[in-house]
Amino acid sequence: MHLPRSLDPHSPCAFASLLRVPVVALAVAMCLLVVMRASHITALSDVAQLLINPLLMLGAALLLTSAIVAAWRGSRQAWFFLIGWTPLLLLTAMTSAQASGALPELDWLNDASLAGGAFEALVLSLGLADRALRLRQDRDEVQVLANLDPLTNVFNRRAWTERAEVTLGSPVTQPVALLFLDLDHFKLLNDHQGHNAGDRALVEVAKALNAELRPTDTLGRYGGEEFVAMLDGANEEHAMHVATRLCRRVHRLEIMANEQAMLTISIGVALRREGDEVETLVERADQAMYTAKLSGRNQVFLYRAATVPASGPHAHLHIVENHLVGRRADPPHTGDRPVDAGPLVDQRRPDR
Repeated sequence: MHLPRSLDPHSPCAFASLLRVPVVALAVAMCLLVVMRASHITALSDVAQLLINPLLMLGAALLLTSAIVAAWRGSRQAWFFLIGWTPLLLLTAMTSAQASGALPELDWLNDASLAGGAFEALVLSLGLADRALRLRQDRDEVQVLANLDPLTNVFNRRAWTERAEVTLGSPVTQPVALLFLDLDHFKLLNDHQGHNAGDRALVEVAKALNAELRPTDTLGRYGGEEFVAMLDGANEEHAMHVATRLCRRVHRLEIMANEQAMLTISIGVALRREGDEVETLVERADQAMYTAKLSGRNQVFLYRAATVPASGPHAHLHIVENHLVGRRADPPHTGDRPVDAGPLVDQRRPDR
């Protein structure tokens, strides 16, 4: 498990927190020395003059030690600081030694100090640019993690909805299809093999779905064992072909839910209409998926709406067309009379 940088005892941030007290104490001491020198009291000014050089040396040693330790622990910014500041520190120390008579007169020292200051400014500017770039990369990584489902690595519901809204913003003349996919017998898999097996199945299914879809299609995990895919530019024939292919691909995974049942997928398909929003399109695809479940699972249903005279209890019948995968099946019947999709979509969802 990765600890936050502020809690990791080996991170530069943790080491910096240990230096907070001596750095604050040094800053307070320097402020006091300034006040003492400005007081015009001879005794205080003399003490301040006596202490200022040792405090400056202590501060430089503290900064150098902090930078070295932080660089050793992996801080890129500490390396920039060391490369830029260490030469200037050495030149400043030599200048002080020369002023006190510890070093002979060196004509090149002043020019070298100016060059050292320019070099420090350049290196620290590069360090700031590097820091800004890394912050941007971190922000992009966080954005990606916020948009993806942590288990299946496809878009989560929020991110998928945002992208679906953008797709629906295209002209109505551009066809758009939505697939609502629900795994069959997933509850059996969890009950018989455990939730870890269910998680592995979801990962494998998501990989299989992604492999069959185009890069321009938007796949997301809607919740639990439900997935949604928006196909931009897909008409009815194309959408049904893609959905049927997805059914076959999941079936070929041969994931057994128990001794008798295999994990398959039921798919409802809905086509974009004028005035559609993501919610209405998902609702129609979800209704078609319900009917696929009730009709035997492992198949694709296309949602169609036909207007009939408003003489019965249902003014609009939901007529659903099915494409069966790997087998042929008749529409569901109750006795000898076919059951239309109106009652079907109002029934409770069957056991998955």
